[in-house]
Amino acid sequence: MNAYEVTYIINPDLSEDETKNTCEKYSALISDNGGKVSKVDVWGRRKLAYEINGHIEGTYVCMNFESSIENMNECKRLMGLDEAIVRSLFINLKK
Repeated sequence: MNAYEVTYIINPDLSEDETKNTCEKYSALISDNGGKVSKVDVWGRRKLAYEINGHIEGTYVCMNFESSIENMNECKRLMGLDEAIVRSLFINLKK
């Protein structure tokens, strides 16, 4: 298994519960497919450097995890399709 870090921005129009559910959804996706989530850090609502899809703010979340490349690619694919996620960036961490 490889170590990864993903930073993603959640749509600011979502309620607190919807934002929390989105964080839990992706943590569970990694865990349920044999991965291990080591840390989920919600940075909170911040102003974006530039407008994305009409949004000037977003809720930033950073998640560190270990998983297979297939599991990481599935998470990346689902985040790309999810309307709740404004933007995401996956980084492979070298051990």
